[in-house]
Amino acid sequence: MNSVRNIYKDDVDFSALALQDPEFNKHLKFNGQLDFSNPEAVQQLTKSLLKRDFGLQIELPDDRLCPPVPNRYYYILWVQELLDSTSENYTDQISFTICNPPFYASNDELLASAKAKSRPPHSSCTGADVEMVTPGGEVSFVSRMIEESCTLKERVQCNVSLDSIVSRINTTIQDLDIRWQYRPSISTGIGFAKENVWSRSARRNKQKRDSVILPAAEKAENDAMQEDSDEDEDEEPALGFKVQVRQAKVESGVEVTIRWLQGTQSVLFESFCGMLKRQISLAADG
Repeated sequence: MNSVRNIYKDDVDFSALALQDPEFNKHLKFNGQLDFSNPEAVQQLTKSLLKRDFGLQIELPDDRLCPPVPNRYYYILWVQELLDSTSENYTDQISFTICNPPFYASNDELLASAKAKSRPPHSSCTGADVEMVTPGGEVSFVSRMIEESCTLKERVQCNVSLDSIVSRINTTIQDLDIRWQYRPSISTGIGFAKENVWSRSARRNKQKRDSVILPAAEKAENDAMQEDSDEDEDEEPALGFKVQVRQAKVESGVEVTIRWLQGTQSVLFESFCGMLKRQISLAADG
């Protein structure tokens, strides 16, 4: 990211901001820190930064999510750099969408996720159900955005969305030929693979197989063979693993743990970890 344009490349100096904005000063502790568990303090930080750095004066409802300004500013810079690196033909005006999608598929999933966290969140959450819950969760929400982008491509040139680490892990493994069971209530999944099915060549071969249109009789025969293969539980997996996502011990962020449960090939396990690490990095950078 271009550090010249990034006005938040250093942490926000709360003491300096308090001197510049009396309303923010009311929420600053004696030690120069902010109580992020206090919704009013979090809202005032957002309002004070928007006022000081962008000349915007806004009001925020108490029962809606409060966007962190530096995080969203990084997002806009990332979109700018994406456009700069992919096209020289766009004008000074371009229509794009940026989205922080609802993560949860139901209220029960939201509550179970909160209960499973080992420590309180770093910042207060004032989000309403309409912002945090949607049928199918964030994956379905973003999938609908992709479908709609095909219809609106002449009106909106760029569509981007945040993607949570948990969903990235879950959908990545689900797309592979792996026996995978995931429990969202504890953010933990267990999987078994017969071979390396995550390499680029393996994924290309799978795409080729999936794209071939077979005659009905041949397709039925292949499906029957696949069912027989799936029912063969006697075959020893080449790799068994457990993936767990939990709140990190630092103030913010998450910690992903991958445990080797079964198999004898360390190279296979290391390869799987490397693939998953790349996907997690993509989600974190988003």
